Amino acid sequence: MEWSQRSSRRMVGISSRCPQSDFQWLMDLLQSHFSQLVSGVRYLPITSYSHWKMEVPGSPVGILYHRLKYETITNVAESLYKDELMYLSSCLDKQNVMVVLDDVEDLTETKRIPSANPTINSCSSLLLLIPKANKEKTFLDQIDSISRFLRGERTSASSSGFTEMDYKHTHSVDAGATEQFSRKNPKLDVPSGQKHSVRVFSRCAKSNYNWLLDLLQNEDFGSLVKEVHAVEITNTFSKFLSDANNCTFAILYHSLHYGRLSITDVTDSLYEEHLKVLSQRLGKEKVIVVLDDLKESSFQEKWRILQSQPSIGRYSQELLLFSETEKKSRGYASGIIQDRLEKLKKSLETSRGRNEQFPLRSEGTGVSRGTESARTAVDTHVFGQKLDQILSIIQQMSTELSNQKQQLEEFKKEHHQEISRLNQQHSAQISQLIQQFEEFTKGHCCQHQPTGPNVTSEGKHVLRSAETNLSCVPFPSNATAVARRNPTP
Repeated sequence: MEWSQRSSRRMVGISSRCPQSDFQWLMDLLQSHFSQLVSGVRYLPITSYSHWKMEVPGSPVGILYHRLKYETITNVAESLYKDELMYLSSCLDKQNVMVVLDDVEDLTETKRIPSANPTINSCSSLLLLIPKANKEKTFLDQIDSISRFLRGERTSASSSGFTEMDYKHTHSVDAGATEQFSRKNPKLDVPSGQKHSVRVFSRCAKSNYNWLLDLLQNEDFGSLVKEVHAVEITNTFSKFLSDANNCTFAILYHSLHYGRLSITDVTDSLYEEHLKVLSQRLGKEKVIVVLDDLKESSFQEKWRILQSQPSIGRYSQELLLFSETEKKSRGYASGIIQDRLEKLKKSLETSRGRNEQFPLRSEGTGVSRGTESARTAVDTHVFGQKLDQILSIIQQMSTELSNQKQQLEEFKKEHHQEISRLNQQHSAQISQLIQQFEEFTKGHCCQHQPTGPNVTSEGKHVLRSAETNLSCVPFPSNATAVARRNPTP
């Protein structure tokens, strides 16, 4: 759409998981130096994905902001903002979307961003890299590109000091370098045999899950766990990201004592974005969800939760349920709880030395040769991205089928265990009731059949009365004759 069709000023929406204070300087500059193009600036926090999606259409211009305070530059968009960036592009149009990466330290390294983050190229028209110092000056140095962007004119994805020659150089790196920047977070891989650094993330008070921390630190988990830390989830998302980057295995814990079981996929969900980020950063097989203090922890309840909140199964390897009754009545040594702790051990064990959650992207032969144009390289990245998405969907379907089969087997197992437990619990009571019924029946029959030598005096009196009454009954004449001819012996 040409500028002549949109001559009025437009509202700008800044989407981010960072607090507004991190980019207040950006909001001020947009309103002061670009007032002829900008009618206002809004902050669209990405805390609840569903709520954020509803807010995006209200701002025709979208800026995706992220501050690299707690993490490296590698695959920022791919690991943290891929879905959000794709939605911004589909909702607002690519030419109305800009990406701003703040607190960049190594500008040489960031020249590789377009190859490491193909979503930025395919879903935005402008990329700005802002260093820790002189933010305002660096931003205003790009005033021409920013003005064209705010007017809705087509621009090419670029950054501060990032020329087309740099872009072509980016795409001439060898395959080894390309693979290196295609991984989500390589430092989080745990070689086989090494121990995990575990963090338990929760909005609940630590006192609710001290029992879990103690279990993870005892000798049963000694060969799997190096250290365990509790992380309180607050509204400061950057703090959460820092903790997510400093562990190799994550447990998302929630207690029903907190008030509600709104984990994901519901209005005002408590952990939807957090669970998604943990899965993207660590890999699905290094994330489990623990729901505690439930009224029941049966397989049927687990299935109901997974059906109503499917993101739990999508972004975690396992869902473990613990009921308050089980913990109080039988303690942590009970068979059911021990069975769930074994599943936790299995998750810790199988997630070591596995890197499948970090698939290496195949960028095509043109990437390593450096002879094709920048446009061709971008198309190659987009094709590779779509291929990865298809493969990811296929792998997810296969995993879900396998999980459903496993859940069915678990259901059968728990069903048989429950029948066995009920039989053991009630067999003695049933035997006692049967014995009482037999004794009652026997006694009742004896009382109502007074014959033979056990007839009481009262019974004899009744029989005599019956005989007397029968003797007084008049018989017909023919009956009397028959009786005389056939006397009773």
